Amino acid sequence: MKLNSESKDGQLYRPIKLLCILSLLGFIYCISNDASHWAFFNHTEDLKNNQEAYESMEDLKSNWKNQGLEFNDVIRQKLVKFYLVRAIIDVLALLGVALINFRLKKGFIIYSVFQLSYIVSPFFLLDEYSTIVVPITTSIIHLVYIFLFYTQYKKLN
Repeated sequence: MKLNSESKDGQLYRPIKLLCILSLLGFIYCISNDASHWAFFNHTEDLKNNQEAYESMEDLKSNWKNQGLEFNDVIRQKLVKFYLVRAIIDVLALLGVALINFRLKKGFIIYSVFQLSYIVSPFFLLDEYSTIVVPITTSIIHLVYIFLFYTQYKKLN
C-alpha cells in the first residue's frame, strides 16, 4: 500500500508539501505586514487609538525620513497604493501555492509571476524611494523560494 505522499513511480512529494507550508506562513506574514502598512498610511488618524502600533509605524516613518524619504501627501498616496497592490499580489501568489500543493504546473507559473511582480512592484510604484521602503536584500527571499519551487517542477503535473 502506497503512502499519500508517494507518486506512482515512488517519488516523494514531501518537499513540495514543506515548501507550500513555508510559503503559506510567509504569505500570512506578508499579507499582515502589507495590510497593516496600508491601514497606517490610509487611516493614520484612526490608528492613534492603538498606541503601540502607532508608535511602531511612526518609528518606521522616522527611519525612512532619515534615509531621505520626505513625507508629503503624494508620497503617502503612493505608499497606500503600493501596500494595497502588494497585499493583492500576496493573495494571488497564494493561489499559485495552492495549485502547486495539488501538483499543478500552472500553479508554479502563477506563483512565479506574482512573486516576480512582488519584487518589481516597488520600482514601478515608488520610483526613487523603492530601495528605501523595500531594501533589495528582502527580495532575495522571494527569488530563493521561486528557485526552491523550480527544483520540484518536474514533480508537478
